[in-house]
Amino acid sequence: MAQIAVLDQKILDNDRQAKQALTCEQGAREKLSRELQRLKEHLLLIEETSTTEAVEAEKRETELRERIRLLENSVTVADSDAAKTTQTMKAELSALQERVVVAEESAEDWKSRFETEKRLRSETNDALTSLQVVVRELSADHERETADASHRNMQLQDKIHELTSVVETMHAEMERLSLDKQTVEDLLESAKSTINSRQKVVEDLEVQLEELRASSRLSTESYRIDDATLRQLFLNYFTAPVDKRPDIALLLASILEYPPEDMEKVGADPAFCKFIILCTLDVLRKHVDDPTANQFSTPTQFMSSSATELTSVVETMHAEMERLSLDKQTVEDLLESAKSTINSRQKVVEDLEVQLEELRASSRLSTESYRIDDATLRQLFLNYFTAPADKRPDIALLLASILEYPPDDMEKVGAVPAFCKFIIL
Repeated sequence: MAQIAVLDQKILDNDRQAKQALTCEQGAREKLSRELQRLKEHLLLIEETSTTEAVEAEKRETELRERIRLLENSVTVADSDAAKTTQTMKAELSALQERVVVAEESAEDWKSRFETEKRLRSETNDALTSLQVVVRELSADHERETADASHRNMQLQDKIHELTSVVETMHAEMERLSLDKQTVEDLLESAKSTINSRQKVVEDLEVQLEELRASSRLSTESYRIDDATLRQLFLNYFTAPVDKRPDIALLLASILEYPPEDMEKVGADPAFCKFIILCTLDVLRKHVDDPTANQFSTPTQFMSSSATELTSVVETMHAEMERLSLDKQTVEDLLESAKSTINSRQKVVEDLEVQLEELRASSRLSTESYRIDDATLRQLFLNYFTAPADKRPDIALLLASILEYPPDDMEKVGAVPAFCKFIIL
């Protein structure tokens, strides 16, 4: 068994050695094959290179031969051209000699011309010098004239500025005069409107006088209202907030025993009017002292102050008219018209005062103190609510004057403070 193992080992070693030898031989063969292939390629490359060089050498030889032939031809042509050029140069030389002769003749001609031009230039310089002297003199004259013209121009500009300022002043004066004229026209319109309003007040007073005359003939059995209570309610109406005025108006209407139709004119609901009439009339009557009543106040100062205001307006108009230098006759006509209107209003006031005094005297015969008839007062109060908004202040002031309001309360009643102040004065 040991021998077999040794033999097997030897066989394996031999096989391994054989394989190694075979592998080495194969590697050597492959190396030789590669070397052989490289040598073959090298030989082919050398062969191709030699062939290419031979072909190129033949081409270079052919080109060189062609160049030699061309050079020989060019030498032949150059010889023939040189002969031709020599002949041409000879012909040109003879032509140039002829031109030189002509140029010399022309030079002599130009020299004579130069001398002539030189003489003309000297003469021109002399003339230019004299012209420069003349130009300097003209320039001095022109500068002097320019200075004079500039001075005159400045003077004219100053005059233009002065005239412009005068024109602007005149325009401003014209605008001021037109504005003053418009102011006078506005004052005239204001005076006319004031006269018209006073005329309406006078007419209302006449109507009230007629109503008072009619009411004085009636019996004194009609229901009377205390003037102090009525004044206080009427003042509360004007001093109360706007949202509270309808309630006070309904209270006044119920005190004055307005019928439902007139209550609707005041601005209340008919059902609510009936409720107010039924609930408040008896209560208020308990607080009214019928036998004692305040005396009726005349609107004499009210109308007299209207005349005073118109007089002041006329005086203002007169001053404005004189300042604007308007037509004197027009101013006098306007003044006469205003004065006649004032006089007529004053006469109406005096007549009303006399009539009121007569009415008081007649009323004192029947009662100890004059009282306002409830129907008349109701009518005045209803007229206030049915009158236009711009007429209500006049009626309110008339009612306040009738109820003998003090000046502080008159200001509360009036819609326009300036107008109230005018009424109080």
